[in-house]
Amino acid sequence: VCGLTGGSSLKPVLTGPSKAYLRSQVQFHCEVPGWASPLTFELRKDTGDLIRAEHNVKVTFRLQVTEGSEGKYYCGVTEGQTSNSIQFHVVTPVSGVSLSSDPDPPVRYEGQKFTLRCLVRKGTHLSFTWYHDQQEVNASSDHYRLSGDALTVDAASERHDGTYSCTAQNMMEDNPRYSSSRNLRVIVKKYMSTLKLSFTVFWNGSSLMANISCRLVRGSPPVTFSLLVNGLEMDVKHMDSLEFWSVWPVSLGLDTGLAQCKAQAETQQLLSDPVPLHVEGDAHVVMQNGRILFLTDISSGYYRCRARDSFNDSSIWVESEDIFIQKTDLSATPMEVIAVVFCGFLSMVIVGASCFLFWSSKRRNNSCKRCINPDEIQSDAIHRMNFPADVSFKRISVLYPRTGALDEHKLDKPVLFGPSIASEGSVVDFYCEIPGKPSSLPVDYELYVESNPGKVISEYTSLSEEIGTFPLVINSQHDGRLVCKASGHNNTEIQSSLSQGWDLKVIVPVKDVRIIAHPASNNVWEGQTLNLQCKKSKGTYVSYEWLWNERPVETPYDRTEDTLIIHRLSVQNTGNYMCVASNRFNDTTTFNSSSDGISVQVKEYVSKPELSLEVVKLEDAGFRAIITCRSLKGSPLKTFSLLNNTDIIALETSDRTSAIFHVPVELNRIMGRVRCNASNEGNWVLSEPVNLTVESVGGAVTVTPVTNTGRDFQVVSLDLLCKVERGTFPLYRWFLNSTRLEGRGGFYTVASDDSVLSLSVSPDSAGVYHCEASDSFDNTTSIRSAQMLISEELLNRVSPAAVLVVLGCFALLNVAVMVCCGYGVVLREFSMSLII
Repeated sequence: VCGLTGGSSLKPVLTGPSKAYLRSQVQFHCEVPGWASPLTFELRKDTGDLIRAEHNVKVTFRLQVTEGSEGKYYCGVTEGQTSNSIQFHVVTPVSGVSLSSDPDPPVRYEGQKFTLRCLVRKGTHLSFTWYHDQQEVNASSDHYRLSGDALTVDAASERHDGTYSCTAQNMMEDNPRYSSSRNLRVIVKKYMSTLKLSFTVFWNGSSLMANISCRLVRGSPPVTFSLLVNGLEMDVKHMDSLEFWSVWPVSLGLDTGLAQCKAQAETQQLLSDPVPLHVEGDAHVVMQNGRILFLTDISSGYYRCRARDSFNDSSIWVESEDIFIQKTDLSATPMEVIAVVFCGFLSMVIVGASCFLFWSSKRRNNSCKRCINPDEIQSDAIHRMNFPADVSFKRISVLYPRTGALDEHKLDKPVLFGPSIASEGSVVDFYCEIPGKPSSLPVDYELYVESNPGKVISEYTSLSEEIGTFPLVINSQHDGRLVCKASGHNNTEIQSSLSQGWDLKVIVPVKDVRIIAHPASNNVWEGQTLNLQCKKSKGTYVSYEWLWNERPVETPYDRTEDTLIIHRLSVQNTGNYMCVASNRFNDTTTFNSSSDGISVQVKEYVSKPELSLEVVKLEDAGFRAIITCRSLKGSPLKTFSLLNNTDIIALETSDRTSAIFHVPVELNRIMGRVRCNASNEGNWVLSEPVNLTVESVGGAVTVTPVTNTGRDFQVVSLDLLCKVERGTFPLYRWFLNSTRLEGRGGFYTVASDDSVLSLSVSPDSAGVYHCEASDSFDNTTSIRSAQMLISEELLNRVSPAAVLVVLGCFALLNVAVMVCCGYGVVLREFSMSLII
């Protein structure tokens, strides 16, 4: 063909991929454009190594990708030219991504440098994507320096604080694979500056108190605050915030002293300017930015308040209605007045009822003296009968007879004796005789094993008084019960006889021990049953000992003579198992043989995964859902798939217990539900569905108080529950007198989800509380609850309505009793009148 067409001018063309995953299959196509006759095509690599040859018009070479497949490929035709070349790269799928930091742990102060590295256990041809607080780090950003697998910050600032993660991805156009690291928290601490001290005055029900606040304008917690009064340290608290509160008693017109605040951090110490704790002794005190008027000297008259915007001096004042306050000498409260009036009313009722009963009783006695003579009344005697009881007991004895029997027989048999144990290959003698045999009686003795009576192992002829002797070279066939047969020598008229059996143990040293596992030890799953058999090539009367990780197996597994059976395998059974076989001879010689260790790897089935959802706001004002699929157990490699109904949204294969997926979402729009599928070689399981719809916070924010009383029925603690009307991921914040409360303080604790504020009722906890709710992923807008005034006096005050209800019920009960008594007296008077 080449001669006719000029074969040297044929120019084939090779097409195929330039990259492929390890252990995948690829196809290279080779053809000569415009040629319609079959040709022999050869696929070659690098310097000319022939890979494969095919004969056709157009051929396809299918190759299994291995680590040695990387190189330059080209094809050619017989006596023709070679094709273009394709540089082929083998791509190892990425897995096992983790983060490392320099320094470790990643805690830095402002201006210092830190470096994060994205480490990969396996993978080639990789690209790296970095995330800071779940937002992708822009490679062109001036705040970060990205180089290969490293992220460097030369001068840390507040913006660099947060959680970091990285994703490594194989640079493949089709079917790219990626693996994500876990989050790493980087802390950038701020230097402290400007410590300010201020205080407000409040009434705790019995005295004036100063609520002293120490606040840092900037810095990083934790901070140790100290309150100094006249240079003496009065209160010390270790705070996880930049503000500290303390309560100190003050008096009107008296100078309590100079207060200072000290803040101590790892590298700094600040001291505030001194502030005098002095409250002017006027007739009134205005507290909480003018919202509360405390009257120390009451003057009768009309009072009102007005308010306007603090940020606009030209805004309009809004005034309240007037209220009239009159000073009176009566020091009793309305509650005390009600109590005094009720006691007086009750006393009048009791005195009146007593006089009425006394008058009625006296009148009745006078009437009885005029009309009725007393009669004598005799009572009948009451006889009691005593019934004697006689109890007798009987003893019952049971005797059991004992029986027994003794049978004795004398048998004229030969006597066989010798060693009861012997080792293989040793030479020992056994003896057989008939006691009292005449010396003139010749006897033939035969020795055999009872289990094989047809095979004589030794024989001896005694022509006089000598004992029959059997020298034996011991082998394993001699193990068992030996029997001696005595018969007349060349005399068939003498009846033969048999001796009693003689037990012989033949000890064959144990050798060549190995373990046979069923199923194979490298492919067992939890819940299965594993049989480990200790197989020996030779040995008798062998005992076996099993070792697990070079320690004796103490767990009560099922054991037979040479087999260890483990039911319901679990990960705790993973380890190296070894068998030690041994036997003994005469308690002096021990033979041992140990097997090689066999590694048992128990694989775990994947447990049901759990889905967790977190939403973050992106720089472009969009939102992203970070979905974590976590399976607490399961042997790697595990494949996690994120499903929307039955469609696969994302896929990741990892040797970790969880996978992280990023999905864009829109607020207040139905996004459907997602599930996670976790699988390995053993099984696959689906998670419960999670709603991907994200609703922003809205509606009213309500605060519900729940009180806890002590033994004296006084309120000792209080739980405030904050609830927003709607919102998928609400974030709550608590405020006391417009100051935010976080974590744990001297008299409060904020719950982990921030929705509950627990207070201990004391003068320190008095004030005005409110709650704010916002989206956890976007705190630009928030909704505020109504304010709630809380103090020890208000919580333990009984309302006048409750007192009136209780006292009214008690008074009604007294009136009812008096009416019943009066009715009884009238009824008795009526009965007496009928008798008269």
